[in-house]
Amino acid sequence: ISWPGGVLEDLASEQGGSNKWHLVSQKTPRLESGQEKTLDELQAPEKSSSNSGKTTDLSFSGYRVDKHLRQITALVDPQQFEVITHSESGIILIQGGAGSGKTTVALHRLAYLMTKKPQYFKPKTVLPIVFGPALANYMSRVLPALGVNGVSPRTYHKWVSGLRQRALPELPGNYAENTPMDVIELKRHPLWLKYYLEEIKKRTLKFRELFAVKLAKVEGLELLLEAWDSLTGLPLIPRLLRLVHWSKAEVTINNVLKLDSARMEKQLHNVLEQAFPELFEAPHLLTSQIWNDCLVSQELLLETVERLAPGEFSETQLTSVWSWSVRQYQKRLDAGHVIESDRVSLVDQVEGYGISELNFADEKALLDEEDDSLLLILYQLLMGPLKRKNGKLLSYTHLMLDEAQDFGALEFQLLVSLTPENHPSVTLAGDLDQRIMLGRKHETWEESLAHLTLPDGSKPDVTALAPLKIGYRSTNEIMTAAKTVIGENSVNTDWHSTRHGAPVDVFRFRERGAMVAFLADTLEDLAIREPLASVAVLTRTRETALALYEGLQISDLANLRFISDQEFSFTPGIDVTDISQTKGLEFDTVIIADADASTYGPDIRSRQLLYVGLTRAAHQLWLLHCGNPSKLISGIVERSHSN
Repeated sequence: ISWPGGVLEDLASEQGGSNKWHLVSQKTPRLESGQEKTLDELQAPEKSSSNSGKTTDLSFSGYRVDKHLRQITALVDPQQFEVITHSESGIILIQGGAGSGKTTVALHRLAYLMTKKPQYFKPKTVLPIVFGPALANYMSRVLPALGVNGVSPRTYHKWVSGLRQRALPELPGNYAENTPMDVIELKRHPLWLKYYLEEIKKRTLKFRELFAVKLAKVEGLELLLEAWDSLTGLPLIPRLLRLVHWSKAEVTINNVLKLDSARMEKQLHNVLEQAFPELFEAPHLLTSQIWNDCLVSQELLLETVERLAPGEFSETQLTSVWSWSVRQYQKRLDAGHVIESDRVSLVDQVEGYGISELNFADEKALLDEEDDSLLLILYQLLMGPLKRKNGKLLSYTHLMLDEAQDFGALEFQLLVSLTPENHPSVTLAGDLDQRIMLGRKHETWEESLAHLTLPDGSKPDVTALAPLKIGYRSTNEIMTAAKTVIGENSVNTDWHSTRHGAPVDVFRFRERGAMVAFLADTLEDLAIREPLASVAVLTRTRETALALYEGLQISDLANLRFISDQEFSFTPGIDVTDISQTKGLEFDTVIIADADASTYGPDIRSRQLLYVGLTRAAHQLWLLHCGNPSKLISGIVERSHSN
């Protein structure tokens, strides 16, 4: 219970039903943020004392109402400047610890390229791609301050979803929210790059064999095969269509004579129509057929994964993937999202497993978010380059991907495929310590980037620049705590801050109600003294954050907001949300409200998630927990406040 001069705690649980209460603190600790004292604080200075007896001045000010427009255009250090002005072509990797300026440098680089060559790096051909809508919103307000206008940042999911729906409109536009982890991991694996190339090569050879067998008695076969072999550089679908147009004398093929056989022209058309009915009306549908085949054929799936990724997935995991894929296929089938040729081959494959007897007519046909990247990569291999809405070639002179650690080989390959083959230009910015996306394998940068290829089969130039070593966001105290959490798993071995600040404090509570009351009083005090402060109260899960928000609502705190889908306003106030919502963002003060052992175990995902939460704080960090503290925070501070 909040009480004048302190907090009262019920001793009933400890003393067998006693009605006694204990005043556990004579003075509630205060949250403060910033770097310079306010006028009121200069007139009446306050000190915060810890159990160690030391006193530390925690007072800061100097806020701006618009939290977007922090000094992104401030002077950069020499290392950052070198990154910004690096060669305009190739794949550039910017890496470094949290708050080291990766996003700032990447945005400056984008602005630098557009200023250096405005006729080439045009607003419509430059695209910043981000993890979530909050960062896209942030960038859209920052870019004009760098002199960049007309560039609209996009989230990766919405961007590729729009591209895929334009290329393959027959497939569903809705996505599953409960995709199993095994499915996510497999669909993000680079093995698909090899499988799709193999499958297309196999089908290409089968078409040549088909021509040789079915047209063996037709005059002009040798000339037709010569024409087919001369089209080697084209993707499969354009190659087939070009051959048909050549047979009709509508186009010519270099160094190949004109076909002078009406019978061959007709027979070729008949053979292709029987083997590939969609070729002349909707050839792009072959994309979904190849994509589906391996996922819904259990035998093919097991053989492919064991051959291309031996030992990485168990038979149990692959069976889980297969059953999920068949269920998703069946829902698409019931909803009419499956072409007729697919319908026959795939239904045959699932018969005998009982799944074909299930009825999903009342369920929505869905894709997994991971499918879009797979489908777009396969589409380009079969059909050639993607097109814009106006039918022109979709090509970007520069692509920038922020939070790149949560993407991988498939996404990187898609980006490269959408830049000019002779002048690819992609900037990746990321920190492997902040990898939190579910289903992402713990690959190194070298492993993720090793799979990249250009259309001609060559490797693009990849430059992994030296990691940025100076952390500008967080104080030394916060960064020290973050290093403790990430532990020996960190890739940032040389990473230091530019300033000191308030100590990181740990608060222990015996029950949740006391913690909520403590938070309400502390946040109310901060809002009155420093109304321009931005505070994030973070938990691991959305459900915990919502429960905490509802508890704080009772106290009528000003500017209290629950963030469910990255709808940050970037204005002063208190945002309550789960850690994953805050990737790439920063706040004056961060409070982790569930730093207990049951929430954050010693596993790598817990370490990385908690590390992301801690490093959102610029000036002050508190860790709150009920029950036993997480082992990840033991040793962060010797002080602990017991309330």
